[in-house]
Amino acid sequence: MAEKNGKPDREQPFVVSFEREDDPNDPHNWRLYYRALCTAYLSFMAAAVEFVSVADSLGIEEAAAGGKINKEVKFLMTGGYLIGLGFGCLFSAPFSEAFGRNPVYIFSPTGLCFMLIIQHFQHARGCKAIIRTIGAFLGSDTTVSSAGATSDIWTRLDRSYIFAIYICIVFAGPLLASIIGPIIITTYKITIFPAQMIFTSLAWGVAVFLMPETYAPVILFWKAKILRKLTGQSRFKAPMKLKRVAFRRGMKHALSRPFRFLYKDTMLALVVAYTGLNSIITYQMFSAVPLLFVTEYGFSLYHEGLAFIPAIGGIFLCAPAVVFNYRILKKRLIMPLEKGYTGVEIGLFLAMAGAPAIPISLFWMAWTGRPSMSFWAPVMSTTLYSYGVVCVTISVFQYATDSFESYAASAQASVLMVRYVVAGAMAEVAIPIHQHLQIRGDLSLFGGLSVLMVPVPFLLYRYAYKIQKSKYRSQTRITQD
Repeated sequence: MAEKNGKPDREQPFVVSFEREDDPNDPHNWRLYYRALCTAYLSFMAAAVEFVSVADSLGIEEAAAGGKINKEVKFLMTGGYLIGLGFGCLFSAPFSEAFGRNPVYIFSPTGLCFMLIIQHFQHARGCKAIIRTIGAFLGSDTTVSSAGATSDIWTRLDRSYIFAIYICIVFAGPLLASIIGPIIITTYKITIFPAQMIFTSLAWGVAVFLMPETYAPVILFWKAKILRKLTGQSRFKAPMKLKRVAFRRGMKHALSRPFRFLYKDTMLALVVAYTGLNSIITYQMFSAVPLLFVTEYGFSLYHEGLAFIPAIGGIFLCAPAVVFNYRILKKRLIMPLEKGYTGVEIGLFLAMAGAPAIPISLFWMAWTGRPSMSFWAPVMSTTLYSYGVVCVTISVFQYATDSFESYAASAQASVLMVRYVVAGAMAEVAIPIHQHLQIRGDLSLFGGLSVLMVPVPFLLYRYAYKIQKSKYRSQTRITQD
């Protein structure tokens, strides 16, 4: 028998891969309707977790005691939940890249449901906040890994609009909670717990019974295992198993990946910093909405929730910008690369389109939110604001995924960690800022900050080729997907 490197051919490792470009086992080649269905599953699971982030804080004190909502407790509940989500992302994303998406999908909503049940039967406010934070930590995977899974099943060109659909559905989660939460509480005089359990239980059912595994390295691992069983030969190896690394060392490497991305990739660090600043402004904006309409217009809890309806309409305003972004990307994909141009900066176009809308909407709300003017004036500013935030969020997710395709979940974990933790920290100081500056001064201050941030995506795009590149970043030449 022929030998190679002193070993018989049959002992040489055979690296298992997809057999051809249109291999049906590759998630990118699944039928269109099935990929669309999987995207709907992923979006719903993430939206369910986001729904819980707002829903419980809206009226738990009023529903339980029949009195006014304790504003500090309300924001503590939300802040703790967001911080739990942020730190949970740092663990769940690397785990999904080590063991596959499905195991963490199943564990994540299960842990969240369990903690929601415990919280419901707990009466101490401090214990409720702690349990919510733990529940968010356990449930964080459905936000970060579902975002990473979109890169598992869609090509780069497709992701330019798929991410828009995904982000819009996820963004609608907390807005929907802000609307239906007060309605349930004021109409039925109960907590939001039943709605929370319905959403999270459905997310659990989707994860367990409907969502397939989409992570290609794990699918190839299964394929290699089947080939070894059928042939009786141990030489069939999946790419992820070629290097024999101790479990402890491998997990240490995986868990540190989001931090190494931020440390070694200057461009990603700048994009994440931009996201963090936007998260501060976003939380301050949406925490000001209920306070403004209660103090200036005397809205009840019921009408306070209805004030968020125009914000949902703003989600759909990003459609023309998404179409424009798709056409630009499609054109650039068939163009030769310019010197020093990596191609992933195209994802920043949507941020350029949405960034100016943020300060405009903040000043709009600040200076029209007064009793002498109709409440419709400040209410409609939320439409423009949600448009700007959605455009920026889509852009950041698209950039992170295109830059780190194989490790998209870890890259997005870096983004989400900063986004959630910063927003959660703002929840603790939002009330003092509102009280010290008043709503008008508060929104004007953050409007001025957002004006300074408008040029950021333009500058990042313009000087991207001069910024340090990471060894983890996708270096493949741009070609038509």
